[in-house]
This record gives sequence, structure tokens and C-alpha cells, in this order.
Amino acid sequence: MAAPDDTPVVDAPAAQADERSQQSKSTSPHVTVRHFFWAAAFGFVPIVMFCVRLHQDLALQALAVAMLLACSAALAGGLLGFLFGIPRTLQQGEELSSSSQAANIKAGDSSREQAVTGTVGLVHRVNTNLEQISDWLTKILVGVGLTQVNEIRKTGGEIVTSMGTAFGSSAGAQPLAATILIYFLIFGFLAGYLWTRLYLASELRRADQGAVRELRDELRQTRKEVAVLQEVSPVALNVSADRPTALARRAASLRPILNRRDPQKGRWGGLRESNFRFVKAGKIRPLRSDPENFRIPLEVRSTDPVNHPLTGTVRFHLHDTFQQDIEEVEVVDGVGRLELVAYGAFTVGIELEDGTTLELDLADPDIDAPAIFKVR
Repeated sequence: MAAPDDTPVVDAPAAQADERSQQSKSTSPHVTVRHFFWAAAFGFVPIVMFCVRLHQDLALQALAVAMLLACSAALAGGLLGFLFGIPRTLQQGEELSSSSQAANIKAGDSSREQAVTGTVGLVHRVNTNLEQISDWLTKILVGVGLTQVNEIRKTGGEIVTSMGTAFGSSAGAQPLAATILIYFLIFGFLAGYLWTRLYLASELRRADQGAVRELRDELRQTRKEVAVLQEVSPVALNVSADRPTALARRAASLRPILNRRDPQKGRWGGLRESNFRFVKAGKIRPLRSDPENFRIPLEVRSTDPVNHPLTGTVRFHLHDTFQQDIEEVEVVDGVGRLELVAYGAFTVGIELEDGTTLELDLADPDIDAPAIFKVR
């Protein structure tokens, strides 16, 4: 029998996850900021060491000038790093105009051309003025830097000479000024560049993704509402253009509310049929486009259409959670129809022009509706 293998068994996915975790920690922005903090502190060490050797009054002056020179160089370098590090937004039109994708469009495929044209033509583009300015300035700075090297060197020497006088007349004054200028200029450039790449780019991406997510949510909600409107019969939604008058609302408000959870319960007599008029609800079923909500067809008719026909306007009083809790519909062919979309059952109050009032509780046992609708 073969000897057992003493090699430890390592879970490969777990090891890979740990390795990725270690890599992410070593490359995280917080670690980079900490490194730059120590780099800036290291840059001030020789400045302090130099100023300690000077006379007290001159030491304070030299330290102040050195800190101002270091901060100015760091800010200038940071601005350059920011300009060089601004992320470029790739527009949708630019993506589709690339040669590799354009080659796939056949000349005779008109539908493909229309699809691409529709995709590119109707696009809201991101404002990239800052990116364009950054691109122009970086090209100008690089071009000027290459053509004016001697002038830059001369100007830099003059700055170092004038700043060196603030550190006294010792031999190390000008080299210290030059070192501060170069060190913190490079430090500021790298800090500005990395900050722009690590933080600004991610924040811009997060903002764009958030805006896109909001637009998608709004579009999804709009499509859902359109689907609901398409599913609900336009004939049933025969709502009058004239909204209920203030008098109608005042008359409704005079009736006391007996049930706060179902405001119309008991306010209209509690009868489905009265004075040759009756109200009924059709089959209440969930919407195909939105199963959480239910389609509620309501009808008001006459029990004796020949001798007591229904005419005029029918006023429906709904639950106060509806945006329009009073709806008026015109009677068509002796029937007043209203179709609603609701989440759960409630009581509907009906007013007719002859003063008749009716009431229908959609949670009653004989109402043809799912049980979940009635208990909500």
C-alpha cells in the first residue's frame, strides 16, 4: 500500500480569494495616500535639519520660506498632475464609429444602418469641456516644455537663486531651494495625478452610474405604467373631463367618516341597490403587467331601464389613497362604467344625479376576486 501523502491540501478558490484580497489591500487608495503622507514628511526632514543649524531668527524665516516654497511647488505639480490625470469619457458615438464596428455594417443592410443611426443620433452626451481643456493644456505644456528648455532652465535658476537668499549665505542654501522645488514639484504631480485617477475617476464613474440607474428605474416605472394603461380598457376609463366641483367635495365631506381605514364604509347607506339603481363589480383579476395590482371593473345600472332609465353623471367616491378620490363618469347606453387599478379591497360610494346613493364593499364574500385582494 502506498504511503500517505503528507502534503497539506489547499483549497484553491479560497487561496485565490485570499491572494486577491491581499492584492486589493496593497493597491487600495488608502494605502497610496498613506505612502504619500510619509513621502511628504520625509521631504520636510532635511528642511528642518538645515534650519536647526541657523540662527534662531534666520531659522524661523528659512523654515517659513521653505514651507511656502514646498507648498507652492506641490500645488503647481498637483495642478499639472490633475490636468494629466483627468479621465477621458468615451462617448457612445465614438464607440460605434470605430473602424472595427463600422466594418461590420453592410451597405445593403438598411435595417442595420437604421439601428446604428438611431443608436448614435439620439444620445445625450456627457459634457467633456474639462477633458478637452485638459487635453489642450497638456499638449501645449509638453510642446512649450520641449521647445523652451533653455528658458525654463534659466527661469528655474533665477527662482532658485532668489529663494536661496532666504536660507542665508551658506553654500547649501541654493541647493536646498533647488531640492525643495524639484522634490515637491514631482511629489505634487504624482499626488495630483494619482488622486485624479484613483478618486476622481471613480467618483465620476459612480455619479454617471447613479444617473444611469435612476434613468433606468424611471424608464422601467414608465414602461410599467404604460403597460397597465394599455391593459386597462380605455372604454371603461370613461372619466369626465370635468373634475368634481367644490360643491361635490363639500357634500361628501359633510358625511361623517365611520372607518378610518376604509373611509367610504357606511357613508352612503350600505346598499348596493336602491331606487331602481344598482352597482356591481365585475371579475377582479391581477394585471398581467403588474400582478401586485388588480383590475376592478365597476358598473352602475338601472333595474328597470324602460321605465327608470339611468342618465346623466355617476359620481364614484373612492379610497383616500387614490390620487383622485372622486371620479365622475358620463352614463353611456344606460350604464356608468369605471375601471380602477388598486392593490387591495375597499368600499366604493356612488352618488347619482337624482340623489340616490349606493355603496359597494369589494371585500364582500360574493365579490369575484382573489382572496389576497380581499384581505389587503
